Amino acid sequence: MVSPREEDNALWINQNAKFALTNIKAAEKIKYGNAFAGNGAYVVVINGSVNICDINLKKRDAVGIWETKNIEIMAEEDSEIIVIEVPMNFRTER
Repeated sequence: MVSPREEDNALWINQNAKFALTNIKAAEKIKYGNAFAGNGAYVVVINGSVNICDINLKKRDAVGIWETKNIEIMAEEDSEIIVIEVPMNFRTER
């Protein structure tokens, strides 16, 4: 959907971020690989039900994932999801 990389054939954005939308059939497993080192991703379930890292997500659920290069997503039923990949710059200062 949105990416700074020309090869993604998406709406251009001037950020190291990427938005990906996909449909997954029931019992299908997909792997999302981060496009940029150091990025994390938020996975939002638009419709259906998926399992990510033994976490079950249903319609309108979301999970943030970081410090990994790949995310495995297993559809429990026909599902539509969006993956929002963004830089994860955490500050631990108080």
